Amino acid sequence: MSLLEFFLAAENAFFVFCVGFILLIFVLELAGAVTGFSILGLDDGIDVDGLDLDSGDFNPLSWLSFGKVPIIVCLLSLCLSISVVGYAIQALVYLLSDELASLLVVSLCSMMPAFAINRKVVRLIAAILPSDETYVVSTNSFINEVAVVMTGTAVKGRPAEAKVYDKFGRAHFVMVEPSDDQELPAGTEVILLSRNEHLFTCARALSENRPVFIKPSPNA
Repeated sequence: MSLLEFFLAAENAFFVFCVGFILLIFVLELAGAVTGFSILGLDDGIDVDGLDLDSGDFNPLSWLSFGKVPIIVCLLSLCLSISVVGYAIQALVYLLSDELASLLVVSLCSMMPAFAINRKVVRLIAAILPSDETYVVSTNSFINEVAVVMTGTAVKGRPAEAKVYDKFGRAHFVMVEPSDDQELPAGTEVILLSRNEHLFTCARALSENRPVFIKPSPNA
């Protein structure tokens, strides 16, 4: 079996999908370099208080370090971790038996190691992202602030990621859902009404709700 056949084998379809997702985001980022639009949002800072990662209560999203960096970065890291672990398992199985493990078995076996690796990688990314200063900001201070839905469409029972700026001008990524049955697509300005653990209830922002704060230019 050639190397290309190994990577594209039907038993590795899940890992091929993960690699394809990474390449797709890479291509979109290259296109964004021309238009000035970035879906990764790394230059906007990270949320150092968005999720209580050291809480004693188990939370799958917090265990995976979601909230330390934008969700899309977490997904890229997770896809990369799953691909590396999955292909490594398949390579070992092939060396020992001259056959590939079934797609279901190898996918399940790769999940937990990949989750653990992803947790470490995301924390490392969050630690090395540029930051001029560290500010202590309570997420409760985001209530009554205006945020912008970043990815997906926020509906009741299906939250989406939104970006809100604190009083220091630093961006934070939070999960929001509307207080009623309205749909809030990406790009919608919303006002944060209340907080329940890591989830904010919001409503579409009116023009008078928009903040007077203007994000400082990075060249200032």
